[in-house]
Formats: sequence, C-alpha cells, structure tokens
Amino acid sequence: MPQEKEASVDQRSDPIVFRPGREDDLVAAHNLFFETICDLSWRMGIQDGERIPPEEERAEDFRRWRPILDHLAATADQYWVAERAGAMLGLSRSILRDGVRELTEFFVSPQAQSSNIGRELLSRAMPPGAHRTYILASIDLRAQALYHKFGVFQVCAVYTFYQELKNLAPPQMPLPAEITFMPISAETLPLLAKLDQAILGHRRDADHLWLMSQRTGFLLMRADQAVGYGYIGETFSGPFVLIDQKDYPVALAHAEGIAFANNFESVGIDTPMLNCTAIEYLLGRGYQMSPFFCFYMCSEQPAHVGNTIITGPMIMI
Repeated sequence: MPQEKEASVDQRSDPIVFRPGREDDLVAAHNLFFETICDLSWRMGIQDGERIPPEEERAEDFRRWRPILDHLAATADQYWVAERAGAMLGLSRSILRDGVRELTEFFVSPQAQSSNIGRELLSRAMPPGAHRTYILASIDLRAQALYHKFGVFQVCAVYTFYQELKNLAPPQMPLPAEITFMPISAETLPLLAKLDQAILGHRRDADHLWLMSQRTGFLLMRADQAVGYGYIGETFSGPFVLIDQKDYPVALAHAEGIAFANNFESVGIDTPMLNCTAIEYLLGRGYQMSPFFCFYMCSEQPAHVGNTIITGPMIMI
C-alpha cells in the first residue's frame, strides 16, 4: 500500500487533502459510493424515490457489500481518499493481479465533481507500468471521459440478469456424458490459474481464495480436463470463465441447481453483453435485466469477454 505523506493541493483555509485510504474509512467510503450511484441513477431517470438514500438503506447495502469491500481493502495495490476538513469527498482504489491493473472503485461526491479531484485520484490509483488495465465503469460521462484520457475504452455493456427462485422452475437440462463437475477448493487453484491465464491472460489467485470462502464454486470438466469454472452465491454470484461459450447453458443450469439445493431466494448474474450464449439461456429462463448497467472497459481489445461472466457485484471482472 502507498505510504506517501499527505499532500495539499488547495490553498484555501480548508484545503483538499489526498491521503492513503485506511481501514477506518470503510463506512464513509461506502456511504460516498452509495450516494454517488444513487445520485447518478436519479439523474439518469433509472431510479425512483429519494435522490439521497436514507440511513437504513445505506446500512443494508453496506452489509451486503462488506465481504467484497473487506477483500479489496486487504488486497488493494492503490487506495486513495480525498477529503476536506475530515469529510470524504472522493476515493479511488485499484488491484494488481499478475501485472494487470483493475480500477475497482472511483467515486467523487456529487457536490465536488467539478473540482479536479477526480483526475488527481485517478492518477494515483492508476500509476503506469501495468500490462493491461480494466475498469467496470458507470454511465457517468465525466468519469468515462477521464478513463478515455487514461487510455481505457468501452468494450461492451454489462447487465445484471436477475430472477427470484420462486418464479423459476428447477433446471432440467440433461448433462452431456462427457461433462462432470468438481468442487473448487484450494487444491484446484492450479487448474483455476491455468484457465484464467488461457482466457483472461492473467492469474487472480487472491480473488479465488476469497471467493472460495464466500460462494460455492465448481469446475466444469470434459474428459478429465478443466474447461471452465463458476461461482454461485445467494447475495452475489460470479465470476464464470469457460473456454467454450457453448458450455454456458450447462454451467448456468448447474449453478441454478446449487441455488435450489441451498434454498436461495434469488440469483443475479452480471453478464457482459458479448456473452450471447449466456444471455440467450438467461432470457429463456425468464430472467429480468436490471435498468442499471456498467461498461466493461479495457486498455486493449480483449478477446475473452464473450467467454466470461463477471464477479458480482459490478466492481471487478
């Protein structure tokens, strides 16, 4: 984590200060994130009700997000906060996995979005030297303009496909004779790494170890060869990575079977819109698309996006 001393870039009596993020920033950081997303959704006309979410709604959202926020805080490469007089105005955080950087969070308070805070935060979270850079970006045009200036561009949209299990019939898809499933565990980490390197181009062992503790994971095997994997959870699901996109119906049906066996209330699958086979399966099963979406962005044109489902919630691939 960065150890740079605090630096003022404003000469007013209450200057803006940029400093490394800390463990005790967690609640304030999530409140800033949630308020920013709600404000954006309200401005874009995809959210009804209060523009500023009430305290009980923030607390419930924080409870749902906390496991992944703790994981990102523990494994971040860069984590920066902008504040004035002790009040958080913005934050940026990125992870570095096998030489590949991903911007996981970048938010500036709606009251401070014309103060050049964003550019300073982004430059700190995205230092040069990564082989490739990913961002799951909101539809905020000001943020997207900044990302483009940093050399990261839209590949496709990502939508959440959501369904309550009470409205979903148990999957009946027959399993091809050559397909079997194996539970994911620490012992299967080399197989997961091999799949990630083949499809994503980099390993993400730290994320798999965390996912194993939070979600039910499985390897898809064909003739004793690992050809894909997936994770399913009650609150959030993903990622899914398959060598052959055509295997998505079988993999998603298996994930639904796990959800039924564990009495989940619902399933949410955050799917890049280039994954045509997964989308066809999910829509055919009656899943609904959420109105809020993100852009899958990368510093180059990745070939693998159609073979993946990202890690829910929409914060890292």
